[in-house]
Amino acid sequence: MEIKVIEIFPKDEAKLNEIEMAKARWFVNIVSKKYSKEVLDKAFNTLEEDLKVNKTDA
Repeated sequence: MEIKVIEIFPKDEAKLNEIEMAKARWFVNIVSKKYSKEVLDKAFNTLEEDLKVNKTDA
């Protein structure tokens, strides 16, 4: 029996970035249906600040 290997997750960085951006757009679209723009802006700003703090700690 022959087993064929397929590439489920591409190793090409450009393709991986494209997939990540599509996932991010999907997430923002879903969340924006439930929360107002002001709430999302505040949440994403808080997240960005936390990521910057964690990056400097590492």
